[in-house]
Amino acid sequence: MTRRVFAISPLLAASWYAMMLVHELGHVIAAWSAGSRVEAVRVPWLGFSQTIVSTTDWPRVVAAGGPALGSALPMLAWLIMRSVPRMRRGTACAIARFFAGFCLLANGAYIGSAVLLPVGDSEDLVRMGVPAWMLALIGWSAAAAGVAIWNGTAKNFGTSTRIDEELVGITPMHAMTCMVCVLALVGLVNLTL
Repeated sequence: MTRRVFAISPLLAASWYAMMLVHELGHVIAAWSAGSRVEAVRVPWLGFSQTIVSTTDWPRVVAAGGPALGSALPMLAWLIMRSVPRMRRGTACAIARFFAGFCLLANGAYIGSAVLLPVGDSEDLVRMGVPAWMLALIGWSAAAAGVAIWNGTAKNFGTSTRIDEELVGITPMHAMTCMVCVLALVGLVNLTL
C-alpha cells in the first residue's frame, strides 16, 4: 500500500502539470489553425494555466481547442502506444493510459462545470452562445470516459514485474522521474513564453 502511495502521488502531480501543458497546447494549435497570434502561454506553479491570444475570428474554436485537444492528444498517444506490440504492456504505456484518463477526467469536469459554475473556457463558451447543458453533457461524458480508462490501472502502481522480457508496472522511481521531467518542462515553458 505504501509503495502505491509513493508511486501515485508524484504521478498525480506530474499529470496535473502535464495536463495543463497539453491543454494550453490545444489552445495554441486551435489559435494557429484559426490564423490568430498567440501572445503568451502561462503555466503557473500554483493556479491555472492560460493562453493569451490576439483577436480571432474563431473564438469558439480557440476556447474549445484547449479541452478538446487537451483530451484527444493524450488519448491518441496512449492508443498509438497500445497498438505497438512491444509497448502494449510496458511501463510507458501504463503511464500513458493513466495520463489519458486523467486528461479526460480533468478537462471533462472543467467543461462539465458549465451548468453549475462556469469558469475559464466554459464561461467563455457560454458567453459566446454555446448552451451550458451541451457543455455539461460533453464534459461529463468525457469525465466518465476518463474514469472508465482508469478502471483496472491500480494494479500497475507500486510494483513492477517482468512479462515476456518486458518490465510492467509503475514504481515510485518511474513516478518521480515523470514528475521531475514534467516540472522541468513547465519551468522551461515559463522561461521561454
